[in-house]
Amino acid sequence: MKRLLFRRRIILGYFYSVLCSSLVFTLTLNFLDTGGPRELDSSIVIIFAFISILIFMYTVLPSVFYVMVCEARAKQNILYYVLFSSGLGYLLFPLLTQRLDQETLTQSLFLVPAGIVAGGIYWFFSGRFAGENRMDDKEQIKTFE
Repeated sequence: MKRLLFRRRIILGYFYSVLCSSLVFTLTLNFLDTGGPRELDSSIVIIFAFISILIFMYTVLPSVFYVMVCEARAKQNILYYVLFSSGLGYLLFPLLTQRLDQETLTQSLFLVPAGIVAGGIYWFFSGRFAGENRMDDKEQIKTFE
């Protein structure tokens, strides 16, 4: 039961972070399109869904690896998650376009706020509890010895 809750915590935290970062990036694109706020129409839902799928596809493997490392080392500080996800957001656009020039790096800065939000959301739902299962297991072993 404890393992199921552990996996659910990580999966839901990642799912929420992808949705929130997609929302932030979609709204950022919406503001940049016209130079300011505009009315939201039904096409924003399609753009949001497409961006959510792209963010999930390109971040799932690095995120799983990073979460495994943070869980093993019991890293519970929000700074670890925010720096990782903002760095991943910054590197996502050059990976998608497969270009590494000044213009591409400047354009990828628009993904950094979405990465910051993703790291904060993941930390709130999952990261602040990192390593608790390992600590509980150690306490149980000490109890039975």
